[in-house]
Amino acid sequence: MKRTNSFFVAAAIVAAMTFGLSSCNPDVQLGSQENIPEVAEHLLGMSVQEAMQYLEKQGFIFGSKADYANEYVFSRDASLTEFSYEATAMLMFGTFEGDTVRYADGVQCPKTEQAARDLYWKWSHYTAVVTLKEVERWDGDLVLKDLSGSSLKNKWMSYIDGSSAKQMLDGYRDKYEKGELSKEEYDMWLSVYSLTKERFWTDFKSEGDNIDSASEHYTDYSLPKEVELIYYANNGGRIELHYETHNFVRRWE
Repeated sequence: MKRTNSFFVAAAIVAAMTFGLSSCNPDVQLGSQENIPEVAEHLLGMSVQEAMQYLEKQGFIFGSKADYANEYVFSRDASLTEFSYEATAMLMFGTFEGDTVRYADGVQCPKTEQAARDLYWKWSHYTAVVTLKEVERWDGDLVLKDLSGSSLKNKWMSYIDGSSAKQMLDGYRDKYEKGELSKEEYDMWLSVYSLTKERFWTDFKSEGDNIDSASEHYTDYSLPKEVELIYYANNGGRIELHYETHNFVRRWE
């Protein structure tokens, strides 16, 4: 879907409102070798030429254009002067049809799980504070390596937040107050909707080395907008962080 002027205006307003907060918040300050979420978001709406010039300024090296689609791949590694699939960071953007960047997908491979979790923490907070401070739907998941020494009850924990989740909880509260839900039913829903983004961050921080993977999915139909973040402690032998963004919702396509 075409990016409208209203989206640019809204983005500018959000950027202005969050600049003061992000400029003094270490959780959202991304260094020049760790700023894939910032770079990916900046690409959306650019022409291919503009995007390629911008990525070059960000230290990315062009690799190739896919034969089967309008997708362009780049790599970035402070120790390399040429494109390489072995680089610490990869970024791809695509246009579908036409000359406007519609989506971007980045991967970064830190050397240690601790470094990866520290960077994921920044990416997560940057997305929540700068990119999508208000969102219709947010879903998160934590997958643990084991439960020994964990305070969590399950190896797979799911979390939910956003304006639609708050509306759902308000609806269950209203039904409970009207006597349409039992206390047991209401308490069950209350426990589900208490697993918010803040709780996700708390558990992510406390579980540390015990995390096998973590993911977040932002969906907002009104913008429209969709963002996904993933941390893998071991994805085929590599530690990986993924960031994917586009200004459309895939189910609309």
